[in-house]
Amino acid sequence: MKILPTVFRAMARHWRFVLLTLLALAILTVSLMNFYRSEPVLAVQAQRRDALITLTVTGAIAADNTVSVTAPFQARITAIHTRQGNAISAGQPLVTLEADDSAAALAQAQAQMREARAALAFVSQGTRPEDLSRLKSRIQEADWQRTQAQAALKSAQADADQARRYVERMTPLAKDGAISANEYDALSARAQAAAQTVSSLQSAMAASAARAQQARDDYEKGRVGPTGPERQQASAAYEAARQRARMLAAQLGQRVIRSPLSGITLARLQEPGDIAMPGQPILRIADRGTLEVEAYVEESELSRIATGQHCEVVLDASPETPLACVVREIGDEVNPDNGTVIVKANIVSQRPEASPSRLLSGMQADITFMTGSLRQAITLPATAVEKAGAGWRTYVISQGKAHARAVTARRISLETVEIQSGLQPGEWVARAASSDLLAKRRVVAQPAPSPDDKSRAASKPPSR
Repeated sequence: MKILPTVFRAMARHWRFVLLTLLALAILTVSLMNFYRSEPVLAVQAQRRDALITLTVTGAIAADNTVSVTAPFQARITAIHTRQGNAISAGQPLVTLEADDSAAALAQAQAQMREARAALAFVSQGTRPEDLSRLKSRIQEADWQRTQAQAALKSAQADADQARRYVERMTPLAKDGAISANEYDALSARAQAAAQTVSSLQSAMAASAARAQQARDDYEKGRVGPTGPERQQASAAYEAARQRARMLAAQLGQRVIRSPLSGITLARLQEPGDIAMPGQPILRIADRGTLEVEAYVEESELSRIATGQHCEVVLDASPETPLACVVREIGDEVNPDNGTVIVKANIVSQRPEASPSRLLSGMQADITFMTGSLRQAITLPATAVEKAGAGWRTYVISQGKAHARAVTARRISLETVEIQSGLQPGEWVARAASSDLLAKRRVVAQPAPSPDDKSRAASKPPSR
């Protein structure tokens, strides 16, 4: 018991030395713990399993049967009843055109048709007796007018001759000063007015004679009846008027443009208020039953694809659930710019939430072709290997260290490689291959989550 007081007195005299010693021991302990502590590394276990060999390329949804919706005549668009991506059914109204101009044109065309029909009826039935009587009365009236014109002309000519002769007799007297200049000028003016009256009456006489001759010609024409060419001309005029009225009536009925098919609206190219022209697209629509996927495959990979082969489509817009497809057509020429060949595949199934109304032409997608299968092959995620010269390298986790291991491998899908040699089943491999793992003092494999392989999650990593 006397020893303890002695120790405490010695520690009190050398407390600084004791404190430094304890601190050094603590630092040494922490350093040793850090040195021997293992750092977890996400890893996957090499196991034999069945696997699919696939080829994944980028592509897009396309429609094999597309239709441009156009106006049958020029008119202003009053309404468009669908938008891009909307589902449509056959016969559904798509576009409504303004009808005011068409209605006015139809009314005018119908009036012209009635006039042409009356003219044709008149020509077809010939001249009626009462019409002949009226034409004959016109001849008598024209003859009477001509007689009256002749009498007036004769009287005017006599007055003009008398005025002219009187001026001729007065001319010597005017020169001798027997009559005044004013009197002579008045006589000359009367003679000129008489001559002008004669000229006017001569024109009236010619006109009355022409009217009389026209009346005779009309009467003779009415008496003989219409000729064959006249009947044909009247019939042609009526038919042209009738066809125009029918065309305008049809246009008025076509002011509501309806869908010719059931499908989807791909694009809306015009808006209400725009002027629609024949042949100018207003909408582009597609048959929902002809939606397909188009992919461009490198020439070197083309031997792995055949018509009838199954494939899988994953939309960029909805990557959570794939769509099944079957190769329908393989292009027969290589694109010289990028060395690819177009491959078309029919979509054979669609998830319920991806109805045709939301599966749109032009959507980007990844297309995976099922090109083969493997039985009991060792496979790893593609991230677990890296290129090493002409071969491949992976990082095996064992005995608390990461070891670089050369392997023979080949890619069998976008996310998976097959290990042909260099690994044994049960070995743990870093999921992300990186040479930085070699610099770590001590590591331990931590199973990486893998939703498509439950057995891997159940496997136990090697002990530390």
